[in-house]
Amino acid sequence: MTDKHPEYVRQQLAAGAQEAEEEAASATANEDEVFAVKDSNSETQIKLPSPSEQLLKLIEEHEGTWIGQLMQEPLLIYGDMGSYKSYFAAFLALCRHYLRGHQIISIADRHFHQNRDECWECLLKLGVPRYGAHHDYFAVGEQLNAMYSRFAVRTLKDNPLTSIFDEMDDKIRTGRRYSRTCQ
Repeated sequence: MTDKHPEYVRQQLAAGAQEAEEEAASATANEDEVFAVKDSNSETQIKLPSPSEQLLKLIEEHEGTWIGQLMQEPLLIYGDMGSYKSYFAAFLALCRHYLRGHQIISIADRHFHQNRDECWECLLKLGVPRYGAHHDYFAVGEQLNAMYSRFAVRTLKDNPLTSIFDEMDDKIRTGRRYSRTCQ
């Protein structure tokens, strides 16, 4: 693995986020626009699924829908230091936001000051609030309490939410760390 690999991953995430933002803005501006094909032999229009709908269908059909389940359930991402857990959490949050309509509530990361320009860059462009920089455990704790408060009042009819809690405990005996994307 080269030193350029993290930069490449960051660039790919940022590019994907930019494309998704542009597509979402275009779709919002043209909500009545229908992806349709006109049959040359008749006046009938055949409605085609949008690119987002096509992607979501492929995700739901892939290998027993495990990827689709990740976009709906609380998730603990566990792995060694440097294994791109935070990048994956950011990617998953973007998928949840653009494909499932989740509101991304916050990023709670005690190392946010070190990760802001890399793994969290695409989420910051969306205006996602962040907490915990410079080892501010109090701010991270407040976000955990806010999450538990939301759990107490939310129903299945409420709009879906995603919160990210990064590196919640790095003193696990195995020396592994985890990111958590939940709600």
